[in-house]
Amino acid sequence: LKDIRCSCFDWAEDWPKYFSELSFKRRQSILRKEIEIIKKSDIVFTVSRVLLSRAREINPNSYQLLDGTLPELFDASVKVLPADMRDIPKPVIGYSGTVSFRMDTKLLLESCRVFADCSFVFVGEVLKINPAAVSILKAQPNTYFLGAKEYRQIPHYLMNFDLCIIPYLENITVATPTKIFDYLATGLPVVSTPFPDSGLFQGLIYTASTPSEFISMIKKALTERDINLSKKRIDMALMNTWAKRAEEIMGVVRQR
Repeated sequence: LKDIRCSCFDWAEDWPKYFSELSFKRRQSILRKEIEIIKKSDIVFTVSRVLLSRAREINPNSYQLLDGTLPELFDASVKVLPADMRDIPKPVIGYSGTVSFRMDTKLLLESCRVFADCSFVFVGEVLKINPAAVSILKAQPNTYFLGAKEYRQIPHYLMNFDLCIIPYLENITVATPTKIFDYLATGLPVVSTPFPDSGLFQGLIYTASTPSEFISMIKKALTERDINLSKKRIDMALMNTWAKRAEEIMGVVRQR
């Protein structure tokens, strides 16, 4: 491939919607540029079937490419407890990633109140979303917002969770959450609202479509003691490494 030049676009988000804090005019400008890039690229990679179907209407050379993980970072034998988690009581229900417009703050608030004896830990930047809702959530005595961390630090936090959650608003989620394979690499239970391609993880994560189901699944996940299920999650992560994603990309490039 030394002498081959190929332009690839990695369409990882519905960007005009993602940057919800921008003006309508700015978001429309992003949309036009997004379409232009898709048209002009030799190959387009998308993270979900939703974006894939839209991309193929513009450029037939479009392919789905899920995110990945670095499972070697999730080694239980070298488990480290970060300083800002040392005083947080167990059990820990944790979330890793940006706290954005996708977050179902009402669902989280209800969960925090039901599981008052659990700590809800958020590792990631809080973007501009409903300030009042975030303030109420932060005011709960069992919530801890630890801010953004370097990617190589994330496993230290995840490995000290007891349960991982993905509490997204279903109707505005267009892609499989980036964090899913990092979560699975821990072997821990995962409770999530539905997302595109969630069927790929059937039997590995607990999926809940309503607030009552979400709370019920957290209760179930907190009592899980299935070592084989934990191993299956880790095996799934091992099949979805960033190295394997690179192989998939180069396979498509070679075909082209």
